[in-house]
Amino acid sequence: MKKRLSVIMLSLVLVLTGLMPATALAAKPEGNDKPNSNGVVAAGYLSSISPTIVGTNVFPTSSGGWRVVGREVGGNFTSGIIRGPFTLTYDAIVNAYQGGNLHGTLQAGGYEIDVKGNSENAVLIGLYPDPLTGPAALAQIKISGQWTAKDDAKGHGDFTANMVVVTDGVHIFAVLPQYSSVALTGSLDNKDKDKDNNKDKDKDNKDKDN
Repeated sequence: MKKRLSVIMLSLVLVLTGLMPATALAAKPEGNDKPNSNGVVAAGYLSSISPTIVGTNVFPTSSGGWRVVGREVGGNFTSGIIRGPFTLTYDAIVNAYQGGNLHGTLQAGGYEIDVKGNSENAVLIGLYPDPLTGPAALAQIKISGQWTAKDDAKGHGDFTANMVVVTDGVHIFAVLPQYSSVALTGSLDNKDKDKDNNKDKDKDNKDKDN
């Protein structure tokens, strides 16, 4: 049994290596640390998704698809202006193949960012060997859209994600971090730097008054 699982795992790795883009396999893409630049604002990987609970955060639609409410995706930004863990809480209307529209709020590094986008239909790319429940479907989902910074921050740009997920063919149960990338590109003001600049201006004004 162990030998069989090893063979399946090896086959899975070969399938993923052949089908996944290099950016997804990297898991830690290079970024641009300069604020206000038209480059990588944040880049990293997706690592988790909250459980599917039909009737609580996932509801069937009359067209055979699904309405998603308040579901969370987690991950980590490893390069760019924003770094560290993040959470995206989103709502969506998707068809039976996970393709559709989504919008939500991403929180990371003290920033709150509005995200709107579209997900493509999931593509089956292999099987995930689970020794307890048996093989499960492994699918790739591509997401693209736009983001806009909220509150005091100023910024906007494009949002892209490439997810490899474990699914029963209907619902998503897990995300494979090593094959799931996410990136925000565009421009963003560095809030901490702006605060420091304002403090310096206030100090200069006080010195002038004295």
